[in-house]
Order: sequence, then C-alpha cells, then structure tokens
Amino acid sequence: MTKELETYLSNVKNYVKQNTGSRVVLTGHTDDVGQEAANMKLGMQRANFAKDQLVKMGLPASRIDVTSQGENWIKPKTKNKANRDEARRCDVIIK
Repeated sequence: MTKELETYLSNVKNYVKQNTGSRVVLTGHTDDVGQEAANMKLGMQRANFAKDQLVKMGLPASRIDVTSQGENWIKPKTKNKANRDEARRCDVIIK
C-alpha cells in the first residue's frame, strides 16, 4: 500500500469514527479486459482490500459495505480503451 493510500484511508476511518451514524461503501471496478465474471470477482477483491485496510486501522467491519461493479459501471469515469488505469479502482462513498 502506498503512503498516499494509507493517508487517504486513515482520513476516511477518522471521519467515519467521528460521525457515528456514517458508513463506508466500497465499490470495486475493473477495465473491460477479461471475462465479465472474473472482473466482478476482481472488483470485489479490490473493495475487500480497502475494507481489510480500514479494519486493520480500527474501523469496525460492521460499518463497511463492499460491492463490485466489475466492468459494468453505472457512470464510468473514463472509456476503457482511453485509460484503463482509471478504470481499475475502488470508489469510496461515505453515507
């Protein structure tokens, strides 16, 4: 894990812990390379990685929801062929 990611997740953890009614929703995404089922699994692995890091930092797992969009996005940030790196991500939403 990069220092930048560690700092970001620490900030997420601190915010959620201070706002007792809030939850974290982690959604894993992939590019369009490979089979759809494999990409759904990879997206879930990305979301679970972020969840595991937050739990290690002290955020209760019960306050974290994980899901995967794989290569099927509701609102893609970029077209896959234009920039695959941005497609490979985990979105963090605090509710």
